Amino acid sequence: MSITEAAKKYHERMFPGYKSKFLETDPEFIERFDNFAFDEVVNSDDLDDRTRMMAILATLIGSQSVDEFRAMVPAALNFGVTPVEVKEIHTAGVTTKSAELFNNLPPQDHFLESMADACKAVISYKGAENMLYINVANRLSVDCDCDSHPAEPEMEDLGIFASVDPVAVDQACYDAVVNSPDPGKKALIERMDSRHGIHTVEAAAQHGLGNREYEIISLDE
Repeated sequence: MSITEAAKKYHERMFPGYKSKFLETDPEFIERFDNFAFDEVVNSDDLDDRTRMMAILATLIGSQSVDEFRAMVPAALNFGVTPVEVKEIHTAGVTTKSAELFNNLPPQDHFLESMADACKAVISYKGAENMLYINVANRLSVDCDCDSHPAEPEMEDLGIFASVDPVAVDQACYDAVVNSPDPGKKALIERMDSRHGIHTVEAAAQHGLGNREYEIISLDE
């Protein structure tokens, strides 16, 4: 995979000369994100620029890419996203003051719930029937993508999961880690559970975004 020319041009238009740290630390993530945010979302004919930027910010929060979120905020404001909307996505309503944005992060569960809220907003606008969800369960570091120097993974890759149900696909990935025979899973499970990571799935299910029950259909068989 590589970043498309359309994505490169739109990214350069909004962020002249800006180079993401992920190009070095996690090139696969930034390729997928840039192609989604600056090509697929940008070229969706029924979205205006403001809505596109809201979708991009929601995606970054969903992947916990804080550095990239910070880089996108000025562009989002230029495209009409209000400061209050930006802060509500990231702080779950803790503060409405720009200077206090990253010094007043909410309780962990509130942050996790805000990610589910952001997803609900995008799905409600775009329409669930128009969306597909793909989780690439590789490079399973205990650190999130917001860490520019994440720890090396201790367990093997699990594969690619896809569904039209965002709740089911995330639950399936969580369960795949927990049920894996790989002894390296211990560190990742400890990190997920200590941060109550599954709560975003719980909140999304409560929003009616999907079902935590699922059936795995393997394309390898």
